Amino acid sequence: MFLSPEMEIKVINAFRKGDWTDKSHKMEYFFIFLILKRMGISVKDAVGITDFQKGSTKRNIASETLFITAALFDPIEKPGKACCLDPFGFNATMEDYKYFNRGTEWNSLLGRIPDTIDNTIRDYYLTRETNANGLRFFTLRQNYVDILLGSNFLDGKRINAYLLASWIYRFYEFADLKDSSSFMCLTVKHVAKII
Repeated sequence: MFLSPEMEIKVINAFRKGDWTDKSHKMEYFFIFLILKRMGISVKDAVGITDFQKGSTKRNIASETLFITAALFDPIEKPGKACCLDPFGFNATMEDYKYFNRGTEWNSLLGRIPDTIDNTIRDYYLTRETNANGLRFFTLRQNYVDILLGSNFLDGKRINAYLLASWIYRFYEFADLKDSSSFMCLTVKHVAKII
């Protein structure tokens, strides 16, 4: 069983009402936090720029997470540009949605994430270190939770786990799903693994 298109419209409309993204809030980059967490980043464990390069095991994790959190196409469609949007980028207060690198083809988007991390995200909740070879590595700052809860990201708002799970699992077929309550239990468990 898949989620219905009506459910996904409900999810998008709920995220649009959230006012998540404006000049001072950066929630359109929340999917990058989820990517980094799935890649294993922590206060002690680093994720490096090389982890996004072809052949890296972590790159596969990043690619999968990018798709489940931000792809605007299903697994059988061939994507082009303007096809990557964090659910927090659906914003009713802006004239246009905050697509991630709108002018970049989907197949090249993963290569843009390290630049976004280095040029934007590290100013907030990441620490950057450079090794002797000049390679950059990132860890979470000790106070990253406070930063994500603070004025540049959540700013006192709460994320509805059910809606986030509905977005993340929009292309997932649930074999053992009987009704919406079993969906809620199942997906919240899955989302907890991601975060």
